[in-house]
Amino acid sequence: MSSTALDENPKRSSSSSTRFDAPGLNFKAKLIGLEDVAKSRGHKMCQVAMAKVKAAVLAIGEHKTRITVNVSVEGIKIMDEKAEVVLHHHPVHKVSFISRDANDPRAFGYVFNGENGGHQFVGIKTEKAVKTFFS
Repeated sequence: MSSTALDENPKRSSSSSTRFDAPGLNFKAKLIGLEDVAKSRGHKMCQVAMAKVKAAVLAIGEHKTRITVNVSVEGIKIMDEKAEVVLHHHPVHKVSFISRDANDPRAFGYVFNGENGGHQFVGIKTEKAVKTFFS
């Protein structure tokens, strides 16, 4: 059984920087949603986008998609947990901002630069507190 980054103690790893080398670290999570945003950066903007994607999920009444988030030096991959297919892949040079949810210790989001020149926010809720993700 493989461990996830949220289970790993960074002090025990040989080097914090090498833990993101290929194949990277996996986190169990749920995809809250994606939202178009006007800017590539901004904590307040991310908080507003997170509130929008959470409200959209509640309005629809569906369960969030169970995912595995893979973080490596190559970028962030979001994979369907059951089908084991890549839903989204955002290379590290396309990710412009990462923000924790101010209201939920298990939620965070990031902004990436889309192919059409716009920006999108991705909201994710992790299995455990995200502070390890940001360590």
